[in-house]
Amino acid sequence: MRDQGYSRTARKVAINLLSLAQRPGWRERLGAELVDAVRDLLRLSGVASERMLRAAEHPFSLKVFDAIEPLAPAQLDSLGLRKIYFEERVRESLEAGAQQQLVLGAGFDTLAFRLAKRYADRRFFEIDHPATAQRKRRGIEAMGRPSNLQLLAADLGEVPLAIALEQAEGWDPNAPSVICLEGLTMYLSRAENLALLRALFALTGPGSRVVLTHVRIAEDGQLGFGGFAGKLSRWSLKLMGEPWRWGTKDADLPAFTTQAGWHVQTELSTRGGVESFATLARDS
Repeated sequence: MRDQGYSRTARKVAINLLSLAQRPGWRERLGAELVDAVRDLLRLSGVASERMLRAAEHPFSLKVFDAIEPLAPAQLDSLGLRKIYFEERVRESLEAGAQQQLVLGAGFDTLAFRLAKRYADRRFFEIDHPATAQRKRRGIEAMGRPSNLQLLAADLGEVPLAIALEQAEGWDPNAPSVICLEGLTMYLSRAENLALLRALFALTGPGSRVVLTHVRIAEDGQLGFGGFAGKLSRWSLKLMGEPWRWGTKDADLPAFTTQAGWHVQTELSTRGGVESFATLARDS
């Protein structure tokens, strides 16, 4: 991410959700609470004007996505499936006894904010790059931040997770936890991802889960989409200062995560999309 500003990719993801919600049936699938919270957060954090939000919600936005569908198959729908997957897995973990949730690289996602209001007896934490975290905090405070939600600022490319969590009040390294790495692993190197999973193992208790996304490797060996669409996508991300750095084949993920003490509990590959979603459980 560019040091001088918040993540444009995080903003784009949130705005794209508003567009997806205009597609028949998707507002209901995502939940009105999620859609409305994302819109409020974008506006109140100052990263999207009302004009920009109305444009995202205009029927023309869906025509644009439909037009580029051959180049980027299922791009918009896979984003919606990703949000649903994370919400379901995190709720399941909380219902099963997880005492705290940690979201790394949260961007303008609203899951922790919404769940903190529902689970007042649990603890919720977010860590993001300072530039994005500052904007996010502005919006969340304006929306009414629950007292059991902490928004922390740290560049995890520079600061170890254990040090970043020292800012947190109440993080319990022995408690069962649920960790969200949504749209994050592709921006870290293979070594950084492995180090992060090992740190998460050390900072959580038995019964913990990690819910993550990873970019798949295309048939031509490149990250994400193959061919011209993939080249265009990777070029645009590099231009924004947010290039992808790691991905893996679905079949290779279990061998990778077991090196850090986690096994793949469930995995879902989105049809035609560039990402797979997975839930990891501790081996002990």
